[in-house]
Amino acid sequence: MAAIRPESGEEYADGISASEDQLRNRDFKYPSIDPTTQIRLLRVTHQAGKNLPSANKYKYDLETANVSQLAFTAYIALSYTWGEARTDTDIHLIEIDDQPLWIRTNLFHFLSSVTESGIHLPIYIDAICLDQGNDTEKCHQVQLMSQIYANANTVLAWVGVPHADQHGHLDALSRRLETHDAAESQWDVSEIIGLSYLCSRQFWRRLWVVQELLLAENIIVVCGEWKILWKDVSRLAALPLPTELLDNQEQVEWWQAWKFPCPESFQTQREYEDRLFDGWHSALRLFHHRSKWRLRQKYVPYSDAVRTRGWPFHRAVRDFRLQQCKDRRDKVFALIGLLDEEGRGMITPSYECPMEDLFVQATAAGLVSLRREAAAQLSDVRNMQHRNRRFCDTLNDILGLPEDGREERAKAALDFATFHHSQVVRSYDTEDVVRRGSELLQTGPQFASQDPEAAKFGTMGFCLFVLHAGVSLFSTFGAFIYLVERFGWSDSALEKAMGMETPSIAILMSLSVGK
Repeated sequence: MAAIRPESGEEYADGISASEDQLRNRDFKYPSIDPTTQIRLLRVTHQAGKNLPSANKYKYDLETANVSQLAFTAYIALSYTWGEARTDTDIHLIEIDDQPLWIRTNLFHFLSSVTESGIHLPIYIDAICLDQGNDTEKCHQVQLMSQIYANANTVLAWVGVPHADQHGHLDALSRRLETHDAAESQWDVSEIIGLSYLCSRQFWRRLWVVQELLLAENIIVVCGEWKILWKDVSRLAALPLPTELLDNQEQVEWWQAWKFPCPESFQTQREYEDRLFDGWHSALRLFHHRSKWRLRQKYVPYSDAVRTRGWPFHRAVRDFRLQQCKDRRDKVFALIGLLDEEGRGMITPSYECPMEDLFVQATAAGLVSLRREAAAQLSDVRNMQHRNRRFCDTLNDILGLPEDGREERAKAALDFATFHHSQVVRSYDTEDVVRRGSELLQTGPQFASQDPEAAKFGTMGFCLFVLHAGVSLFSTFGAFIYLVERFGWSDSALEKAMGMETPSIAILMSLSVGK
């Protein structure tokens, strides 16, 4: 398929240095906040002068909001790409709290657009509301991002200012989306070009926007003066996507990805395809993941939300590995808001943390979630060593660490994961464990396929393991995995000990539920 190439993506910068805007903003005085419980919001206060260019026509103020009250606070959150700030032409001056502040071009264009449209609610914009020169504040605020975007009245997904030659195509797309049968009727070439252009913007490939979009309650996609409801464009996608297509997005053909019918004529299909913008796969992937995320929130009881709704860390790394960020550390930090409770508890965001220490934290979180997944999939139990090693290698590459010391880092991560297991739960009722373990031992042999004694041995070993090591009872298999890794159980012993997995799961899982 011939295609128009998208804007170039961001590349890793292993040595992150201050950009032109940050250098000029060093003397800007931010309103003080408690970075663990408060955030700043930007408000347009009044028009400064009609003869000034774009966003310079307005003055802005920063106000403070308590995170605990965000659910009751009316505000907008911005999701966007930062862009570069290498030269004077990349930055623009605005006035906040009667002080000059330099911002980057893409953000300047956004403020020009929304202020002209008469926005009244305060806006959360990380580049402005966060003191970018204060690493301590940034580390605390990263942990609040999920609450900020989940509680916003609306998240504006700013994909940038469109090229002038795309205005007509975006007009055609907007008109098509206003029709009730947009997903079923035949589209013309201008509408399809508009959709491919909208979905090819660099915005969709940025890693930070993933949690901003998945957690948002309402989203409006903004491209210059064009405003499109998320639901209107995402309903066009042929969701859910098969796993094999998610894993290899570039192999998805345009007509496979969308619900509207392709032209009957093969020649017409090719003519349309030749005018598509490349890079729309990232948008499709986010449509898919938001749909799955929202479905999960719908069916998980509110009381269980914090504990169960998030992504296991190893899956988050896998699902969003193609997303881009400037700082390699953000490959981990940008996922924290999406993680389950265990993953969030194991990773502490710090831009001062050595990369090797971050590797140990992040890899251990992935090994723990891998074990939890394997505990529910007996077929994967004996592949844990291979899966552990593969995940260690993946994180090593993502964080850009050298080959030297790879084995030592992997061992440190495994030790940390093991230590985490031993610390998670030490408050189980000992008598209850013994009582239920005894019941299991009495009924177990009838479930053992060949060797009742092996089943007894496995169950007793597990009970003693729980009592003496205090390991979290996430499942029988999880404990067996630990025993295999640390004490060298053979495959045959493992198979025999697992001969009674059905009752052991039911009883031992019941011990962990409610803790």
